[in-house]
Amino acid sequence: MGTGDWEISLPRPPVDRFEYRFEVTRGHRVVTVLDPANADLVDTPDGHRSVWRAPGYRPPAWTSAEVAPGRYDPMPATRPFTASVELTVWSPAGLVASEPAGLLLVLDGPDYDRYASLTRLCAHLIAEGHVPPVRLALLSATRREESYAGSHAFLQELTGPVLQELDDRFPRSGPVTVLGASLGGLTAVLAALTDPRISGAVAQSGSFFHASTDPGERTFRHYDRIAAHVAAIRDLPRTGSPLVVGMTCGEREENAPNNRRVAAALRRAGHRVAHHEVPDLHTFIGWRDALEPVLTDVLSTTW
Repeated sequence: MGTGDWEISLPRPPVDRFEYRFEVTRGHRVVTVLDPANADLVDTPDGHRSVWRAPGYRPPAWTSAEVAPGRYDPMPATRPFTASVELTVWSPAGLVASEPAGLLLVLDGPDYDRYASLTRLCAHLIAEGHVPPVRLALLSATRREESYAGSHAFLQELTGPVLQELDDRFPRSGPVTVLGASLGGLTAVLAALTDPRISGAVAQSGSFFHASTDPGERTFRHYDRIAAHVAAIRDLPRTGSPLVVGMTCGEREENAPNNRRVAAALRRAGHRVAHHEVPDLHTFIGWRDALEPVLTDVLSTTW
C-alpha cells in the first residue's frame, strides 16, 4: 500500500516567479489549499498563496530601502461621491498641506500600497530626487468590477467630483497621472483620454478585451462594454495633445496580446507610449516589480 503521497515533476516555467494553490478533491468536495511542502508564501487580496521563485530572482532594490513613512489623510467627501468610492491621500514626509505637489491617482490604491509597496517606492523616488514631491490619492471602489469595467457613471465621477475634491483640498502642481492594474489599467487609460487635466497614465496588465484577442472572456458580464471602449481606442484619431502612457504586462499573460494592440493603437494616435513585457504574471508582486522605470518615466515626463 502507498503512503498517499505523490509527486510530479514539471519543466521550469518561462517566468521568474509564480503564485499558486492546489485544488484537492476530498470525497465529493474540492478544496483549495496551499502547498504543504513550500513555506514560501505571499499575501494577496485573495489571501495567501504559495510562491515559486526562479534561481536568481531578486525583488527590486528599492523594496528594502529605508524611507520616511509619509502621512495618510482619509478624505471624507464633501461632495456627493457614491458610497462605493473611498479615498485616502498619502503625502511624503516633509510636504505640508498648503504646498503644491504632483498628483498620482491610484485605482485600487490601498491594495497597491499594501501588496505592491507603492508609497515606499514613491518615498524612495522623491528622496533620491528622481521625481518631484507627489501626493498619492489612493482610491478604492467597493463595486470594483462594475466601476472599473468601462462604467460611464464611474468615469464621470472620477473625472468630476473626485478630482475636484482633490483639487479643492490639496494644491496641485502640473497635470494628473492615473495608475491602475487589470480592469484598473483599462480605467486609467479611459480616464486619461476623457479629462484634459490628466496627462499621464500607467496601465499594468490592462484588461483591454476585444473579440480578436479575448473570445474566452465573453462570459464576463461587462465584456461588451469593455470591447466597445477598446474598439474606440483602436480607432482614435490623431491627437494634438499627446498623453504620456506607460504600460506593463506579463509576457505570458492572457492579456499580453490585447496590451500590445492597445499600445500600438495609442502610438498611431500620436500618444507617447512605453510598453514593457515582464517575466511574471497577473499579480501585485509582478506589478510591483514592473513599476520601475515605467512610473518614474511617466511622472518625470508629465511634470
